[in-house]
Amino acid sequence: MDSLIMVMNKLQDVFSTVGSKQKVDLPQIIVVGSQSSGKSSVLESLVGKSFLPRGTGIVTRAPLVLHLIEPTECEIGNGDSMKSKDYAIFLHKPGLTKVPVGGQPQDIEQKIRELVLSFIKNPNSIILAVVTANTDPATSESLHIAKSVDPNGDRTIAVVTKIDIMDAGTDASELLSGEVIPVKLGIIGVINRSQKDINDQKTIEHSLKDENTFFDKFYPDIAQNHGTVVLGKQLESLLIEKIKETYPKLKAQLYEMNNKYEHEVKKYKEFTENYDRSLLDLITQTATSYKAGLDGRADLSYKNLNGGATIAKYFKTNFNKDINEIDPLQGLSPDIIINVINNASGTSMGVFMPTDAFDHLVKKQIQLLEAPSLACVTTVHDELMANIFKLDEDISYNLKKYPKLYEKINEILLESLAKYKLKTSEAVSKLIEYQKAYVNTDHVDFIDSILKSDEFYELFEKPAKINKLGKFEEQGFAELPNYYNSQEEMVSHKNEIKSCPKSITLKIRKTVEKITTCAFSGFPDSDKLILESRAGLLKLFIKCYFMVIKKIIQDTVPKTILCEMVNKIKDNFQKDLISKVYKSSNLNMAELLLESKDIEDERIKAIIRYDASTKALQLMREIEQICLKTES
Repeated sequence: MDSLIMVMNKLQDVFSTVGSKQKVDLPQIIVVGSQSSGKSSVLESLVGKSFLPRGTGIVTRAPLVLHLIEPTECEIGNGDSMKSKDYAIFLHKPGLTKVPVGGQPQDIEQKIRELVLSFIKNPNSIILAVVTANTDPATSESLHIAKSVDPNGDRTIAVVTKIDIMDAGTDASELLSGEVIPVKLGIIGVINRSQKDINDQKTIEHSLKDENTFFDKFYPDIAQNHGTVVLGKQLESLLIEKIKETYPKLKAQLYEMNNKYEHEVKKYKEFTENYDRSLLDLITQTATSYKAGLDGRADLSYKNLNGGATIAKYFKTNFNKDINEIDPLQGLSPDIIINVINNASGTSMGVFMPTDAFDHLVKKQIQLLEAPSLACVTTVHDELMANIFKLDEDISYNLKKYPKLYEKINEILLESLAKYKLKTSEAVSKLIEYQKAYVNTDHVDFIDSILKSDEFYELFEKPAKINKLGKFEEQGFAELPNYYNSQEEMVSHKNEIKSCPKSITLKIRKTVEKITTCAFSGFPDSDKLILESRAGLLKLFIKCYFMVIKKIIQDTVPKTILCEMVNKIKDNFQKDLISKVYKSSNLNMAELLLESKDIEDERIKAIIRYDASTKALQLMREIEQICLKTES
């Protein structure tokens, strides 16, 4: 059993020197207690040496890991050699305190409590709670904090100190017999050296003899169950049982750590030869991963959208929303429209709606579509640039290992995208120009939109207006509906028109053309009423035509961006990297693959962690063999 603790001590050394990032819950004995409760004295008595700092206030200011070794004489030839056995692993904590003194921070109590909890939460630890006999156990800080993580006392052992300085007429019989403190690993009383004993240089050996005398005299019935020697044997037995209990789980945990650190070492491997092949592989992997992110073939993630998905979402949601939110009549007040009609009419009011007025105003409104379309180009450009940061994790990591190469790849991507963005912006602007160049009033959707509009009904289908327009039937307006006999007939005809199919007949189109050029001579002889009616009709035409062009832009802008920018970068990124990096005579491959200092440091740490976990596994196998031998 001595060898079992010795191996576990070595295992503790491995992880304490490495500073492993991954926590390993090794079996330990954690000593907790209030300030000046006698924790240090208990440990010194167990060790048999005075070695811990002493003084007033908080003396132990950091956790101390102690491996207790019991020296035993053994002769090796000349009789002056010595061997030793390990029998415990202790973690000595600063004492729990309530009130900050001196230069201590105001939250000293909370800080120490959190520090203690971080260790005793370890399910494989044994909590050694130091309790003073001359205070009420119900107020014991060590028992209170132990109970917070071990409510049933399954892994807590209580050590009672200061039994020898209890008030006259009192004793610790009930406390030492286990009737007061609910812990399952036992309650053991000890007698520590007082400060006077230490000042008088009383040895620990002498102190242990006095301790035995004290218990034999005052607690003869239970003396054999108490004292420092009993405590040492009990702790050794508990620790051995804990090691045997936990080693299978620890072994599995160490295997997992070893595999993880082995993977890290492979990640941090350096190129020591064949820079040519290594650089070409990195370029190919980068371009492939970049394209995969746009094509939807990258590693699936539940956290963020990949580049291609982000672009598609922008087209369907943001871009369409931006276009739909444009008011077809933005900036066109009734006065402006009337002024344009008058200016287009010239010196004569004329009898027909001036075509120039419609062309002028509708082209002005079509221009409103250019800004959100160009903004769409910029957004997609930015996402294509950001896609380089969304590569597969391993490829992204490999790239960042070589900052000069990573910087060069980003530079080439930015340069290529800037070129494609310029061409795409020009193409998108031309889409707008194309629509302004030819106003197609024969477009089937335009005619259909007019017939289905509320404004068309208001202008031409209300009974009062149909009466006034009735005289035009003799001049070719026979296709227009006659006066309705009832409100129901009017609504029925309106619904009939609104349900017209897309393939509007030539007959209906001719009708609308006649309406659009009507002189409104059927209205009362009022220039103002004529102008207002023409303005209303012009607003209807602008609105309906704008809706047609809006749909065209919503359809063609994404197609243009995909063709001129997204597909171009997907097709040419790898070619650009090969020509401007791999085949470039101005770049040194060794310099491009020069690692950053951080990566060098991380490689060293990864190797140390891997070696430590490998060594730990070897020690764990030794523990396993020892445990198997004891069971057989």
